[in-house]
Amino acid sequence: MVKKIYKNISENQQKVSEPLVSYQTKCTIKIFKSFEEAKQDELDFIIKQSPIERLRQTVNLILKVYKVNREELKARNNFKKIKIIKG
Repeated sequence: MVKKIYKNISENQQKVSEPLVSYQTKCTIKIFKSFEEAKQDELDFIIKQSPIERLRQTVNLILKVYKVNREELKARNNFKKIKIIKG
């Protein structure tokens, strides 16, 4: 015998709301006639981006490579010193 348990659910809990983030992305596939044309398109895309966006992408890539997240970085001690090591 299967016993079903029902809770009294308030009206607020029954409402479904849309997510705050959009799931649509602007993914496109481009086909080029040559590698030079593809490289030029890539350079044009980079030039159109703001320096802040390029820095953001660079920082995200560094975090990904070193497997560190932003919370771990914030938790580290900040000594406000720059160390230059000559090797």
